Amino acid sequence: MRDVRILVKYLFREHIIYNQFFTLLAAISLLQYGYRAFAAMFWLKVVGFVTVTVLWYWFRSRHLYFFYNLGFGWRKLLLTAWAVDTILSLVILLILNSLFP
Repeated sequence: MRDVRILVKYLFREHIIYNQFFTLLAAISLLQYGYRAFAAMFWLKVVGFVTVTVLWYWFRSRHLYFFYNLGFGWRKLLLTAWAVDTILSLVILLILNSLFP
């Protein structure tokens, strides 16, 4: 459990926080176009996640040894980052949708 908390904390600081820019763009499109923008929001989040992941892997690949020492492989790392980002993005979009119907 301790390793998972370290993983989420470090991923949030190093990866997910940069991906929230794409969540902001998705929120703006949701406010502007309403429910018609869901397909665009999905692809915006996918492209954003892949872009941030590639840039993170390219510029921060030496940090992966930290996760390997904790016992997390590349797949588990990406799945955890995707899950946390998806949950955080859904919460943000739901809050914005309830504030601005």
